[in-house]
Amino acid sequence: MEEVVMTGGWLTFHLVIWGTIAVGFFVLLYFFMSRGDRIKELEEENRELKLEDEKERIRIATRTHID
Repeated sequence: MEEVVMTGGWLTFHLVIWGTIAVGFFVLLYFFMSRGDRIKELEEENRELKLEDEKERIRIATRTHID
């Protein structure tokens, strides 16, 4: 029987392939996590704008009612 000898080229090849997959995974993970943070920021900003808009409508309605 022939013995299979693992060479440095084989090891390098697999390290590069699996390393690339791992780096790609973490890049995607970071991208989606930062995207989620941005969505939360936009939702908070939207909530604040709706509150300001509601206050403005109440102010206008009150002023119109008093006049």
